[in-house]
Amino acid sequence: MFEEKSLLYCTPFYFKDGNAASPKYFLVLKNLGNGVIVANLPSSQVYVPFPDENVKHGCIHLPELSFSCYCMMNGISITDLGYKFRLPTFIYGKWVEDYLIDTLKLTYRVKDEDYSYCGKLNEDIYKSVVDCLKKSTSIKRKFKKMIESW
Repeated sequence: MFEEKSLLYCTPFYFKDGNAASPKYFLVLKNLGNGVIVANLPSSQVYVPFPDENVKHGCIHLPELSFSCYCMMNGISITDLGYKFRLPTFIYGKWVEDYLIDTLKLTYRVKDEDYSYCGKLNEDIYKSVVDCLKKSTSIKRKFKKMIESW
């Protein structure tokens, strides 16, 4: 369930900072092997500067604006199970976090009730996401250093 590249849809997701729980996608970027995973919460919220000209599938890197994110356009198969987002969905560096696997297992116990498994990200998309996060200026330093070694 919490293997690298796994995409889950949590209903709802309980945020670490105590914000109100809401349905959310959860992408496992890396299992650190010590009971901790590094993950991202993809979002359909568009924070891309000048979205009409910049939103496209793949890495959106605007160095002159210190902005990077990865966009997965709707209707494109992104996992080994053929999962497709219904809306353009973005991976922003600022939402890369670490999570304790034991805590997640206690919170999300029942498949198809607490969460849905959407499959594992296709290898080429996963590599592109990681490469894009390496360019992000909004990712926390400790994660940036980790990602640079993947």
